Amino acid sequence: MPVPSADEKRWAQIEGEALTTKGNFKKGVGMLFLIAIYLTLLRSIVYGVLALVQKVKSKRRAGLIPLFQPPVSVVIAAYNERR
Repeated sequence: MPVPSADEKRWAQIEGEALTTKGNFKKGVGMLFLIAIYLTLLRSIVYGVLALVQKVKSKRRAGLIPLFQPPVSVVIAAYNERR
């Protein structure tokens, strides 16, 4: 087996570092995607828990004031409705 020259050793080291950097970059991007997925799942779980809490609170409140109905007005904007 021939002995590589100093120039070949230098290029081999540069290529090795480039491949290592590329691999580390791919790992970092993969970790960012996993973090995004986990945060999305966590957000969905938190929203689900908050929805259940709101449902329980609204049932309690509905039992306390069953006949309360606030007055409501509906405003419909219309422009040239005769045309």
